Amino acid sequence: MLKRPPASLLVATGLLAASVTALLLWPLPSMPIPGEVGDYIVQDVAVVDVLAGTVRADQDIVLKRGKIIEIRPAGGPDDQNGLTVVDGRGKFLMPALWDMHTHSTQYASQYEHPLMIANGVTGAREMWGCLPEPDPFFACAADRRRWNAALRSQTGMSPRYIGHSGYHINNGTEVPDHFPAFFKARDAADITELFDFYEQAGVDFAKTYSELSPSQYALLAAEARRRGFALAGHRPFKVSLPALLEAGQRSVEHPRVFLLECFSGAEEFRALDDPYSAYDAEFRQRLVDAHDPE
Repeated sequence: MLKRPPASLLVATGLLAASVTALLLWPLPSMPIPGEVGDYIVQDVAVVDVLAGTVRADQDIVLKRGKIIEIRPAGGPDDQNGLTVVDGRGKFLMPALWDMHTHSTQYASQYEHPLMIANGVTGAREMWGCLPEPDPFFACAADRRRWNAALRSQTGMSPRYIGHSGYHINNGTEVPDHFPAFFKARDAADITELFDFYEQAGVDFAKTYSELSPSQYALLAAEARRRGFALAGHRPFKVSLPALLEAGQRSVEHPRVFLLECFSGAEEFRALDDPYSAYDAEFRQRLVDAHDPE
């Protein structure tokens, strides 16, 4: 005979379910109010000189309308009229940082952007993109253009996005079946349609991925060159580094792939039918053990 759960357990279960429901329905926090452009003097701050590789202590920084107009030794002329004083003692001032490999989401305004700005990151290059339908998680090029516009109009706060990637291209395995077939980039006709879509979507470069074949990669590079697009992203396992450089790929993400160029079995690895499946923990150890210093 089944026993009835104790009332305390039923109450606890009900409270837990209500709490989870409330958390799911709770509205997302708003982005912090954008900062106001004004005139400031940051006093007695240590300035990091990234060109000289030095730190200059005890400096005053004068900013007007959002721009640095003067860096001078602390304790100079007492011309603070109209300037908001910021105490820089014990602090450092340096040029802003760039994050050149970001993956922004639809929640970036609430979470990613405040963290980036708080840690001095004011510029970003985006390394993923969207398929034709609006995405509930990935941020698309249109979202990032909207954030850039809000930044310019001082109605929002975010890093300035200077590069927008298309959806990654990975031999077709990354494309759900119900999306247009040209996203799989199987041949020249597909790739032509793919770049037509990129131009309409307003992205800046095509993101290559690990499982592209050498022939697909060559077609992508030729079409990108013809249209003035850049290639950036992963180095396909079957494409050698010299071939990638000759194609003009702008950047290679994740430098672990360079280990393959210093591995005595690199050609054998690239000749495998499916090198990606062979790229396991045991093989990565071989990359280290069989390192060729020449």
